[in-house]
Amino acid sequence: MRNLAAALAIALLTALGVASPAAAAQTSTTKIVIVVGATHSATASYRADADSAYAEAIKYTPNVIKVYSPNATWTRVKAAAFNANILIYFGHGNGWPSPYPNDPTYSTKDGMGLNADLNGDGKLSDYENKYYGEPYMAQLHLAPNAIVMLNHLCYASGNNESGVTPEPTVSVARHRIDNYAAGFLKGGARAVLAEGHMGLEPYLRALFTTGQTIFNMWRTAPSFNGHASSFVSSRTPGYIDYSDSDYVGRGYYRSLVVMPGLTTTAATNAVGDTGVDPASLVFPGRAIVDAPDAQLQPATNTMAMATPVALPLGTRVRTVATAVPATATQPALIQVQGLDDPTIAGVISAADLAPRDSRAPVLVALDSGLGRLSPNGDGRVDEQAVSGIFSESVAWTVEFKKANGTVINSTTGTASAFKVTWDGLFNGVAVPDGTYSWTVRGTDAWQNGTATGGGPMVVDTTGPVVTGLSPDAGVTTVFSPNGDGVTDTIPTIVTIAEPGTIAATVTNAAGATIRTFAVAAVAGANTVTWDGKSATGAYVPGGVYVLHFRARDKTGNDGPAVQRPVRAMTSMLVLRTR
Repeated sequence: MRNLAAALAIALLTALGVASPAAAAQTSTTKIVIVVGATHSATASYRADADSAYAEAIKYTPNVIKVYSPNATWTRVKAAAFNANILIYFGHGNGWPSPYPNDPTYSTKDGMGLNADLNGDGKLSDYENKYYGEPYMAQLHLAPNAIVMLNHLCYASGNNESGVTPEPTVSVARHRIDNYAAGFLKGGARAVLAEGHMGLEPYLRALFTTGQTIFNMWRTAPSFNGHASSFVSSRTPGYIDYSDSDYVGRGYYRSLVVMPGLTTTAATNAVGDTGVDPASLVFPGRAIVDAPDAQLQPATNTMAMATPVALPLGTRVRTVATAVPATATQPALIQVQGLDDPTIAGVISAADLAPRDSRAPVLVALDSGLGRLSPNGDGRVDEQAVSGIFSESVAWTVEFKKANGTVINSTTGTASAFKVTWDGLFNGVAVPDGTYSWTVRGTDAWQNGTATGGGPMVVDTTGPVVTGLSPDAGVTTVFSPNGDGVTDTIPTIVTIAEPGTIAATVTNAAGATIRTFAVAAVAGANTVTWDGKSATGAYVPGGVYVLHFRARDKTGNDGPAVQRPVRAMTSMLVLRTR
């Protein structure tokens, strides 16, 4: 019994007071890998950019690995990237769609341009570049919640190659963004950020010094242009793609593809994997009986006369404290309680125990989208998803509740990440407008504790109203949309009570719709301008038109329309005097 009897004899002379040593340290050192691919004459400048990123990264973690051309072969990059929390790549980008022949398997597209001995001379150089595409990136085996950052690449953020015109269409740019991220996401990343202009130092600083979503980090970066748009990924279900062009419709040099709710804390692994078994016993903590002859002795002063109880192999226990410290010849005696069987209580030799996960899970990422939904069947925000990431696999439960705490929807699962969509229904009927709540809780398999989170959820099916219009329906304003730069446009001040969108419709004297457009709006006064053009882009002919304005809230509810008349004068009578 691994000298348990001798240890028990010593215990007779020792009080069984709790003498708990500090828990074994479990730290997580963020791993960053910086890759510089073969980029011909630009390689030296890329190495300099990479060194700047390294100088910032090394401030926060000692675990920063450089893989630079001419030594950045696929074999070396793949080995270095294993379990990386942050992977940075400087180099050539080869994406799709592009002017080059189609590659249905993406074997050379949407990855890295790395070193290879293409001419067979046994040497590597900055001028020998081989593209390793999506199937290779899928083999990277990055750490959970990893982020990939791509700097100065063609195609990755939707852009063309340098000097190539015309600009890509919105559709092409979006396909490039979505495709370029796909392989890295298959390789374990949860976010792929592409930055064409700015260096990556601000992102690294934010990753390590702030607690925010990756999307917010991207949106508040110094290079943000204010032209962000989003779309659902078609290549990677569950991900959202973002683009922030330099100008409206052109200059696609910033993008992000991300799992909603991913945070800087999760990406840098600041919490670490709380499900990892410690190297030694933790107090209080968890352990498993790993000896076939393990004996449990009741923890009493008469235990030398008590009959030990055999514990089956694999019995799960809570480690309470060290009852008797180890000596030069005897292992320590550990006070334990049964984890699954509450009748188990006593002391057991430390030699008969193996440490197990002793850290409580942490909810490291949380996202509830708009936090609003409109379950009215109009196809606009009829449901709302909530999602999050735990620091380890847990048994999780997501609940939606009424204001009085009544649960109206409950979903369970087991994983480190969750995503639940609520349709706003209770027993098949849409719930009334109002404020509800949602909660998530997760407990790990070793009962170390429960991580919780949640927030409000607003159900809103009522459209907002326009509270002010200037000029109003009582005034017919004249303007001259003829391209001469003088009163070509006509503004209207539209006031609404809540933020959202103002939808504008222009009808002619016959009541036919000739133009529709929309502008983002804040709560309060907004200036909505018609440029005097029809849907074809041509200036309208002279005559009376009616502008209709309708407020739409963030959940897609339309309020009643208000209107004002305007008169277009496309020619002016000139009076001459002698």
